[in-house]
Amino acid sequence: VAEARPRWYLMENIPEAPEPSVSGYVVRSELLNNRWLGQEQNRLRRFSFGSAEGVRLRIETEALNLATTSPTVCASGGSLVPVRIGGSGKPKPRHDISNQGYKTTPYFLDALRLQGLPSTFLAESAFTVAGKIKAVGNGVPLPMGRAVAKAVKRSIGK
Repeated sequence: VAEARPRWYLMENIPEAPEPSVSGYVVRSELLNNRWLGQEQNRLRRFSFGSAEGVRLRIETEALNLATTSPTVCASGGSLVPVRIGGSGKPKPRHDISNQGYKTTPYFLDALRLQGLPSTFLAESAFTVAGKIKAVGNGVPLPMGRAVAKAVKRSIGK
């Protein structure tokens, strides 16, 4: 950013990460939770908008949250739903299932849905299921990205 000297820049990170500091820019950070956009996934992120003028992002959110809440989709994978317990009292293993002609897992399908992506997203990619989960888990949910893009457009006068 310091070398390219754009008119403005935007960075996304977890709320606890250090705020960016670039000489010549005023940084204004805004917290945004995907739930504030009327979505199910509880995903809190910090968006840092830097400009020479000190422009602030004004992200429009919904007035109400959904009653249903899901945890944050993680790049490391995991389980978004409780594991079923078998007759032995031990968790049953999860098996890959076929969906839209490619192998995937229930976690990946849940992750796609919670990130606002179609079930066929990355279907034709060469990634393994683990690679797809990592890519989706590291991304910003589509509704959040759209809300931030609208705020940037308003902030830069477009």
